[in-house]
Amino acid sequence: VYAPSLDAGGRRFETIAGLSQAWDTQAEYVALYPNTLLGVHKDHVFAISLQPDGPARTRERVALYYASAAMTGDDWSDLRRRNAAMWRAVFAEDVGVVEGMQRGRSAPAFDGGALSPVMDRPTRVFHEWVAARYAAGS
Repeated sequence: VYAPSLDAGGRRFETIAGLSQAWDTQAEYVALYPNTLLGVHKDHVFAISLQPDGPARTRERVALYYASAAMTGDDWSDLRRRNAAMWRAVFAEDVGVVEGMQRGRSAPAFDGGALSPVMDRPTRVFHEWVAARYAAGS
């Protein structure tokens, strides 16, 4: 559910043109193997690039993109700052979980795992779509 309250005055970012009403309260989050995470919302998109920095450290580079150039102007800087702070807090909630998963993946008994066609179907379908586009050169 995506329904942020970033401004007490009710000001909101401009929405991306052509979206259905379903996007008023939903978002999509996609992991693109091996190191890109995408978040698509009605009024902005984020991209996270995970950059390894040694065997026990990863840096995250986050970029936020808005529906129109108008949203990048000075008049919207306070709302963009609040939006960035909101995402920073959300992403920080995941750090302990990801670190625990990485500890588990480092265990001698871990065999590398497998992408489950049952549990990870949306991810698998998206990866197949991307791979087909790369193969086609588009």
